[in-house]
Amino acid sequence: MDYQISVRKKAEADILEAFEYYESCRKNLGHDFLLCLEEGLNKIRRNPQMFTNKSDAFLSIVIPTGFTM
Repeated sequence: MDYQISVRKKAEADILEAFEYYESCRKNLGHDFLLCLEEGLNKIRRNPQMFTNKSDAFLSIVIPTGFTM
């Protein structure tokens, strides 16, 4: 069973800021970041029990930043 994920406006702003930062470091690095983010969100959607509970309504996941600049 897949679960629904919602991203708060503040998180969307943070994601955009991170995207712009990575793009300023290297062309398409921001897109690589978004792919990693999408992969992480899909993992949460498929199996939320694998991740850290921050509260009853929130889970957290570390987005890998192993791509090189």
